[in-house]
Amino acid sequence: MARVIAVTSGKGGVGKSNFVLNVGICLAKMDQRVLLLDGDLGLSNLDILMGLMPQNSLEDVFLGKAAVDRIIVETDYKVRLLPASSGLVDWADLPEEKELDLVHKLMKASADVDIILVDTSSGTTAHQIAFLSCLSEIVLGIRDEPTCVTENYSLIKALKNAGYNGRVGLFSSMVPDYSSGHTLYKQLSTPAQRFLDVQVDYMGPVCSDERLQTAVTEQVPVVVRFPTSDIAKCYRIIASTLLSQASQPVNPERFWTRFIQMVREVSLPKSLREVSFDFEPPRENITPALEKTMDAILEEQRRTRQLLERLVYIMEGPLRGRMHEHIDG
Repeated sequence: MARVIAVTSGKGGVGKSNFVLNVGICLAKMDQRVLLLDGDLGLSNLDILMGLMPQNSLEDVFLGKAAVDRIIVETDYKVRLLPASSGLVDWADLPEEKELDLVHKLMKASADVDIILVDTSSGTTAHQIAFLSCLSEIVLGIRDEPTCVTENYSLIKALKNAGYNGRVGLFSSMVPDYSSGHTLYKQLSTPAQRFLDVQVDYMGPVCSDERLQTAVTEQVPVVVRFPTSDIAKCYRIIASTLLSQASQPVNPERFWTRFIQMVREVSLPKSLREVSFDFEPPRENITPALEKTMDAILEEQRRTRQLLERLVYIMEGPLRGRMHEHIDG
């Protein structure tokens, strides 16, 4: 079974997706077979960061439109990507036997992988804790903000209460230097050890570097676009640290089952899914030719939505950069 490492945080804005992508690429360059799993359901952006537009996702597997091995994307960076669900498809009525079949297919598709890096959503929701608690390795991202420190402490506490006893690592995000990163790490690790009896391992800092924003805007991983930059060196050091650690065992069936259950939890409720501008005529009036045309239109709508989401993300890049400058200033 592959080593599974979930990257998360009690608060958003710590650079989880860039961490997963760039550390994953560094691990691949160290001869590791890496699968990136976009678990930030509804807000997936690993594909955007690589300039990709996957034609299929887990939703297509659920709907019977694609096989699991057909949706995994072989990228140009020697890492594979399993595109996330958007949360727009109703998984609530997924039969138990179909869920088990999907779990086994996911296990088979990832059987030859060395490391699975999971980009999860932030926060301490019930489904988030349930998913994380089935793992044996979690890496937290933290920024130098009081709320980020307290939210990550709350996340560790929630995991402790849920019975989690695996490894907890931490990276300091957007810090000016190594010393500042270690100081920030101690702000969380010390109370976690003292009051929760949880050891937090330091993975290293991800130093602030304006070239990261340039790489994001250009949709090229920063370790590829600027391989000699300070931030690229940080990601390589963290990747080496991960490889130096002993692998923690994880039950593959339990992992994929919990992942599917999390997908089901975050799919939109029926009341929201019914609010739609799509018109669907009565089934008895649909001829095979009309059904084929409707399917083509719906597929085009889905691709158009994906394109618009990516365009908005790219156009907002400079704005996000200015916002971070304002906050950091």
